[in-house]
Amino acid sequence: MALRFQLANQVVRRDTARKADDGRIVVKPDDKGVARYVRHDAGGPLAPGELRMRYRVREGRVKFATNA
Repeated sequence: MALRFQLANQVVRRDTARKADDGRIVVKPDDKGVARYVRHDAGGPLAPGELRMRYRVREGRVKFATNA
C-alpha cells in the first residue's frame, strides 16, 4: 500500500530552489494533531511543540516512512 501525504506536497512547493534530495523538515502539530510544515531542518534547536521528520525523494516524489 502506498500512502500520499499532503505534507509531501507542501515540501515540494516550498523547496523549488533546492535540489530534490533526501532531508528533514520541521513540523508542528495543530490543535487537531495534524502536522503542519514549518521549515526545512537546518539542525538547529526546535521550538516547543516542533518535531523533525525525515523524508526521501524517490522517482521525483517526496515520501515519508510510516510505522504501518
